[in-house]
Amino acid sequence: MARARFEGRAIGKADCYIAATAASRGYLVASRDVSPFEAAGVRVLNPWEDA
Repeated sequence: MARARFEGRAIGKADCYIAATAASRGYLVASRDVSPFEAAGVRVLNPWEDA
């Protein structure tokens, strides 16, 4: 989350908790709103996009 702040990209509190949990456990996050998770450096998948 410090990475996102350093880059000037804000992350909401709920997304921050999700990103921190995913990062600490090596999980992939599935979300339509990928920008906060990309900013946090977490692997993210948009299930509404074509693979």
